[in-house]
Amino acid sequence: MGQRLCKSTPPEEEMEEVQLEERIEAPIPPPPRALPPKMIALIKSRAGIHAREGFYEDVANSYIRIAMDLRKRALRLEVLLKDLEPHRSPTDGNINVLPFRIAIQNLGSQYEDFLRVSSVKVDDSVQRRKDMASEGFKDWFIMKEVVDVMFREKCINLREIRRMVQVQKDHAEQLLQDVVDSKIPPRQERNKPVENLSTQ
Repeated sequence: MGQRLCKSTPPEEEMEEVQLEERIEAPIPPPPRALPPKMIALIKSRAGIHAREGFYEDVANSYIRIAMDLRKRALRLEVLLKDLEPHRSPTDGNINVLPFRIAIQNLGSQYEDFLRVSSVKVDDSVQRRKDMASEGFKDWFIMKEVVDVMFREKCINLREIRRMVQVQKDHAEQLLQDVVDSKIPPRQERNKPVENLSTQ
């Protein structure tokens, strides 16, 4: 029998501060079989079914803000990923994986917020951007499940985690760029002119 690369640990023994073992060729856990039912329904729902007029909140501004926050959360993953690298580990080898896990969950929540607000027709391209966000969410869900298994087994494949984080950065950048290029106007108050959306 071949030697196992990593020692398995039962889920109940999992700790947020763990001693991770990095193996470049560590086995990558298989992706989950299916998304949660509520997210499948949200992804399949049609975008832009509600008119923007009549909403108390400025939906367009919320839509833009969520897209910007999604990008920030994706970039945050890259920053926290450095804490998992061997040369950044404490002398005792223990690493607090909680910040990285929280960052992953926060990114997923941001995707969900964007998919929900896409039910409002902020412009004629809302369905296209919802489809873009849906693909990003699917990749996010795979990343979350795979990383959870790696942490539970206390054996990580940094190369694969870096790849998945880069995929999330690409999704977020493309989505925000589409929002910026579309120049979605916020709700006009008192007939004041609306300035073009800027990334500044």
